[in-house]
Amino acid sequence: MNAELGDEGQAQHIDGRWTIKCGSCQKVLSSKTDRKPATRVSYFIRTHYNSCEKKSREVKQTNIQPTIDSKFNMLEKKSAVEAGVGRNEEDEATIDTFDDYAIDCYSEMENVDVNMADITETRATTELGVDDAEDWVPVEDVEAFISSDDEDIYQSMDDPDGDVRNLKLQYEEIDPLCIRLHTLLSRGTAFTRSGILYKYLDDVSKSLIDPNHEWSADTLSMFETLKHLGGERTVNFIVGPKWFGLSTGKMDPDNVKINLGGPSKTTREKHSQGYTTDSGFIKPWLTSFLAMENNHMSIKPIVETKDVKVFPVYLCNDSTALKAGLQFDDQKNEVVGLEQSVRLPYVKENPNPDTDYLKKEMVSESNITMVSTCDGNIGLPVSVKYKSKSGKSGEEMECQFIEEVKMMQCCMDCIKKGLSTNQILPTNIIEKCVPSPLVEQCIMNDEECMKKNKECMNCKVAQCLSRCQECIQTGKQCVKNVVMVYSTDCESGNKKAFKTIIDKRDSGRLDKDLMFGVMPDPPHVGKSLKCSFANWPLILTDHERGFLAMIQNIRQNDSKLQKMLPLESVLNKDRMDVLSVLQLTSRDVVDYLRTLNHVVYSVVPDSFRIDYPRQSNKKGLYPHPTGIDVAGSDLLVLEYRPDDFVTRLLKIRLKVPAEVSVLCEKPVCTSLVCVEDLALMLQPSVGIHVHCFNGSVVLKPEKLRTKKDLTSKLQEYGLPTNGTVPHLRNRLSTYISRLQKKYTGMKSDISMVQLQPDAISPSCISKMDSKSIIASSDQSRKVFVVELQLDGVTVVGSSSVLFSYEQDWKSIMSMCVVDCRLVHFCKGIGVVVTHLETHTSTTIVRCDGQVCLYPYKEGIVLAIGNQIFTHSLEPESQCILLAGTGEDGNDNGPAEKSSFGQLSGICVEFGKNIYITDSQMGTIKLITTVTGSAEYLENLGKLFDAFGIHEKHKRKGKKPIGEAVAIMAEVNHYFENTVNNVKSLKGTTRATYGSDGTISPQTLESVGMMHKELRRLHLITSEVQAFAGSDVDLTYMNTLQVENLHATGHFKAEFPMMLEYSRNISNTVKESIKRAVPWAAFYYTNRESYYPVLNFTNRLSDLCVMPKQTPARWLMSEETALMRDWARLNGKSVRQQTVRQGTTKFRPGTLPLNLYKDCSPLPTTKIEVMASAREAAVRGSKKGSHVVSKTRKKPIEVQDPSHMEHDESDSESETEVSRNEQVYYDTDDEETDVKDGTVDKLVEWSSVPKELNFLTRTHTRSGRQVRVKSFA
Repeated sequence: MNAELGDEGQAQHIDGRWTIKCGSCQKVLSSKTDRKPATRVSYFIRTHYNSCEKKSREVKQTNIQPTIDSKFNMLEKKSAVEAGVGRNEEDEATIDTFDDYAIDCYSEMENVDVNMADITETRATTELGVDDAEDWVPVEDVEAFISSDDEDIYQSMDDPDGDVRNLKLQYEEIDPLCIRLHTLLSRGTAFTRSGILYKYLDDVSKSLIDPNHEWSADTLSMFETLKHLGGERTVNFIVGPKWFGLSTGKMDPDNVKINLGGPSKTTREKHSQGYTTDSGFIKPWLTSFLAMENNHMSIKPIVETKDVKVFPVYLCNDSTALKAGLQFDDQKNEVVGLEQSVRLPYVKENPNPDTDYLKKEMVSESNITMVSTCDGNIGLPVSVKYKSKSGKSGEEMECQFIEEVKMMQCCMDCIKKGLSTNQILPTNIIEKCVPSPLVEQCIMNDEECMKKNKECMNCKVAQCLSRCQECIQTGKQCVKNVVMVYSTDCESGNKKAFKTIIDKRDSGRLDKDLMFGVMPDPPHVGKSLKCSFANWPLILTDHERGFLAMIQNIRQNDSKLQKMLPLESVLNKDRMDVLSVLQLTSRDVVDYLRTLNHVVYSVVPDSFRIDYPRQSNKKGLYPHPTGIDVAGSDLLVLEYRPDDFVTRLLKIRLKVPAEVSVLCEKPVCTSLVCVEDLALMLQPSVGIHVHCFNGSVVLKPEKLRTKKDLTSKLQEYGLPTNGTVPHLRNRLSTYISRLQKKYTGMKSDISMVQLQPDAISPSCISKMDSKSIIASSDQSRKVFVVELQLDGVTVVGSSSVLFSYEQDWKSIMSMCVVDCRLVHFCKGIGVVVTHLETHTSTTIVRCDGQVCLYPYKEGIVLAIGNQIFTHSLEPESQCILLAGTGEDGNDNGPAEKSSFGQLSGICVEFGKNIYITDSQMGTIKLITTVTGSAEYLENLGKLFDAFGIHEKHKRKGKKPIGEAVAIMAEVNHYFENTVNNVKSLKGTTRATYGSDGTISPQTLESVGMMHKELRRLHLITSEVQAFAGSDVDLTYMNTLQVENLHATGHFKAEFPMMLEYSRNISNTVKESIKRAVPWAAFYYTNRESYYPVLNFTNRLSDLCVMPKQTPARWLMSEETALMRDWARLNGKSVRQQTVRQGTTKFRPGTLPLNLYKDCSPLPTTKIEVMASAREAAVRGSKKGSHVVSKTRKKPIEVQDPSHMEHDESDSESETEVSRNEQVYYDTDDEETDVKDGTVDKLVEWSSVPKELNFLTRTHTRSGRQVRVKSFA
């Protein structure tokens, strides 16, 4: 800065004025000489120089300091050394050198001529540039540096005229922070002008000077992300209070209070992301995807010519639940929550709307469609559909799928031209953007195709690749997408829509511009297969039962498996977790399961589920199970009650956990045999009780609907078959009624097998075939064959002697038939094999005590004491230990480490699965292998592997589509064979479900559809030239990315309503774009979830942003209150439990699961069922007598003549009861004690009035339960 001042004396002598030359505009100005020199300079700056400096912003650069960067570096080094860090002799020399160098520089600066324009721009140098000027501290006002002494202000220069004087300047030391920032900025690496740190500091510094400063878009975007990730409180803490509590007039830099500073809430909301509550394709999202796709360096189109450019894409669709309810949107002045938003006119016209209409229109879920390129580089949601509970029928979903595919295949130009309403694209774009019916130029430049003006094969297959008519007319390149696959979950509506689309496509009824395939979502199909494995004991390879709880049982007792398999993967709590399926199907787990032999699992009581609704499978409910047998897909078990001298028949539904129900209650029974639908329970020395567990023993003619069924029954009973259906039914009813009277007159108990001859007194029974049993009688010392037959009222057993006991046989305790041999356990001898044809006997095992037998494979399985063995029945063979250590215990897991107490019953299912009852421990257990389970899990893992589904950060590489097709063929073949084997095993052709031991037919159909559609996709990509060499990655052909989007939104609100969800999803999508598109900041939130920026040519600012919506008109306060009240009164939401909370979490108060391990002392009491049976027989004075339990809350089935169906004409005779019969009343507050063979509180039937004959039934009219007992 050079101020040229005229000689004061000479100037005054000439004209009486004082002149000064401006160094900025180079003008010479004059003023009166009546001021002191210091005042003259101050006046000149105030009146002229400041205005002149504003007009000319270009700063003249002067090299005041040579090599200033090196001096700054030396200053930094000096500061570090002076702090005492690593100071040595070289550092001392450096300090001295720098001090000398600084003095020289300061002297040089004192003697330099400066320009007046640099008084306020002292920081500018040639090396720094203009933008770096703000990093220097400006010199204070000139008046502060000018003293009142003229000689101190001016110094003479080597000016011969003496007219020019030099202005002396003073400089402040620069702040070290400014020096470091300048150094970093000059390096241009970490701290750059395009980075968020520079822009943020720039905005904050400017806002502190000017409160009305307009913040940059990148800084606002950064604070938008901070709010999304951390919430409003995090943003407030970063910004600080600023001018909080001050009026607008006091918003000046002197009053500001900040932490780091930032834009205010009002500013952020003004520039925040918009949202929409309407359903459809959202234009900003779709155009952003098209822009990113078109400008991505790595995404290659399958067709690219001067006329058309086509990219292959996937569409994935998935839904999430929303909380139903109405809310008032104060930004759009609408009531949101229905499929169509409600505005003020409707509210005024319908103050009390129809509830049926609201129920039909109430939104309960959000359906998101996401598009991703086939190589997986870009994925973005493009469509949102808000649906009610009635909005997911097959027809509606079919229309939605086809409409979304057509919209996605519209070209970029047509979509940009589309006029959106509330950000939603109109569907008429589909009608405008129509591919040309005949390709004007062959896609593959086929000369024959162009000569004949007829589509070649490639053009027929790829009709959707042609240019649209709009682009043909305008002459623009048509940039568009072609949808290869549409994937969604396997809900019934979606599955029905998929079937319809496939049928239309295969029959040629689908539009030619649509070539997409439909794919059931692989993760959903895999999770369905895992749920089948978790909920049902499936029948797998070699008829082995396999289920998830078995794996959990092994893991609980195996430290090796605990390391390989986390507990969460076997709990079956989070049924939608893909990670648990991946861990369960890992190669290490499958290989380890293959090394295991037999394992033991407790069916009753259940050991793992501690909070399931049904309480029928808890410990202690069934303390003494005895006999057991397989009944179809279920188990039947005899459970002995020693205190009541009764036996209950239990039905165990093979589910996980098993469901137990009580069928009936009988006197003490020792043996149980299931023949077809009949459960035969032996009461020694009394007879065989019968219970039909799938219906009734007594035939009910009214249930026979067809003439064929009636004729068949009449022929079976030897009755005439002529007449109409009513005549046939009446004839059959008359027969049943007469037969009931006959048994009543004979005083026969029709709830027991009517043995003929009745002299048989069975002591043990066993099944021979589906129509007969074998019975042994210790009293007559003979073995009988009993042929069973239903006569319409009861079961009749025709017996014949098979052979007699040998002399040393005292008593047959248990027996079974294997081929033509009877294997039986004789007390005091052991296990004996008797040939049924030759009647020759051989003792194969010498043992005593309690032994149970059952056929197993080609031999038998024996429960001897507390161990289980197998025997092949060969003469020289020995017993092979299968399970049990020989010590009393209740341990499960590997069979060789298991332990039992008193084994009382055993049966085998399908020759593979062994069920045993432990009367001492009160358990029912399953013994089987896990080879089938390992194979099931292996194929489930193959399904995930075919589509590249993997654990996080463990991707194995892209799977070629041909290899994936081969894998899916194996998986589909395995599951089909598994189901077909079960159907063959059970002799049925109907669809089988989990209760039958198979996966559901819907899941099996989904697996087959996946294989078929994947094979079709492979055919297209391999044979059609346009798709040859296209980069197809199957990893992104699933809805996991949509689920991740939902999961991200659930962090903001776990169970949002429609309005809250629409706002969250808009912010979530924008944040997703920020992760991939370059902008001022790096999107880094976690080491495991860092998103590297993809190779785009466009930046975040180039993409479309959803603008904020404005209402059609502003409402008055009264109208706003009316809208709010209408929403509150007609659709206030209720607090709800989310779906995942109900399936992934335990009940409140649940302790750590290891604390639920049963540590109570093991039971030591062993029971003697046979002795109890004899005692019960003594207590009952007649065959078929019933002993009543002390308390009974559930109804007990009592087979009594009065309980049978009969005609109205015979109703009087049916109610007659023998005088010897008595009625027992069961009460909850009074106990019925059995002492010395007598029963208290007996009501003599002879004393009951005739009008109380209704008591012959099992229930009174008031619901009280009664029993009828006969005495001799």
